[in-house]
Amino acid sequence: MSINLGLPASYRSYFYAVVTSIGIALSLSATTEAKIPSNAELFEIVQALQARVAVLEKQNEALLRRSTKPGEQQQRARLHLANISHGPEPKELTTQSPMLLGRPEESGEPPREPVDSWTGWYWGASFGAGITTTDAFERTASLSTSTTSAPVSGLQLTTADRETSHAATVDLYLGLNGRIASRWIGGVQVEGSISDNQFRTKNLSVNRTSNGSSNTFQSIFDAEAEWMVSALGRAGWLATPSTLLYGLTGWSYTRLDVDSVGNTANESIDAHALVVGSGIERQVSPNWTVRAEYRYAHFFDPSLDQTTVLTFSSPTSSGAFTTTTNADYELDMHTARIGITRYLNGGN
Repeated sequence: MSINLGLPASYRSYFYAVVTSIGIALSLSATTEAKIPSNAELFEIVQALQARVAVLEKQNEALLRRSTKPGEQQQRARLHLANISHGPEPKELTTQSPMLLGRPEESGEPPREPVDSWTGWYWGASFGAGITTTDAFERTASLSTSTTSAPVSGLQLTTADRETSHAATVDLYLGLNGRIASRWIGGVQVEGSISDNQFRTKNLSVNRTSNGSSNTFQSIFDAEAEWMVSALGRAGWLATPSTLLYGLTGWSYTRLDVDSVGNTANESIDAHALVVGSGIERQVSPNWTVRAEYRYAHFFDPSLDQTTVLTFSSPTSSGAFTTTTNADYELDMHTARIGITRYLNGGN
């Protein structure tokens, strides 16, 4: 009879010899009379032992078939053989067995997906400061009324100068990022700003010629933006797992409060701007980042009509005349920003 215990050949022969010896000794000890068993009796004893081994072998094979892991097969075989003469068959291994604890790939639990802290919703705040430039162009002027003691023989616009002023802003923003590729991040961002952005220029100089004399009158364009809203798109490249280099573009809207020297009344005008910029963002924890950013905003040439009353007095004439002027304004803003951002999809 061929019996396979799943053991190497060298150990299998040793096992059969030990089992046979134990069987002979037990038979002799149970014999009341001290006599040597015959060959037939010894052959029956060996056959009985071999039958018992065959039963144990079938039980072992059944146990091995229930196992799904090579490591578990070896462990179960060792436990089963060790307990043949020490007690009942060991309990089946479970996911709570010490050998499987801490090993999700063997415990049946799916492995956790790594958290992508650059994607998902985020919010933050930033502070910016910079400069604005203002220029007036495509200007026209006409004389509407005149109360002069001498006729007005000419009305001429002179060149307005481009002027620079200051800009300051505090922003609150909300955004959503997604992963475009392994190292590319894209998203959208909306923000509201409280600002102190000044736009100022000498937009109109009028030369009046009367009786051979010339007088110059000047009005000033002075506007302020106290708030702004923006919608932006961002796209960036991960230079390192914790450093994002990005560019942005979008749209901004504000309302300019215009206070022009020489104007009969203050006005408010809408101003829309195209925004572009770039920046760097750095993770300081799984949830928090800091960023530094540059933005350029070009406002789409707001236009303003002005009615200006110019008065004059000279040795040869005096009086007043009213002019109606129109000018388009080129407004640009350059700002540098620093900010801090809280990502809602971080590791903590």
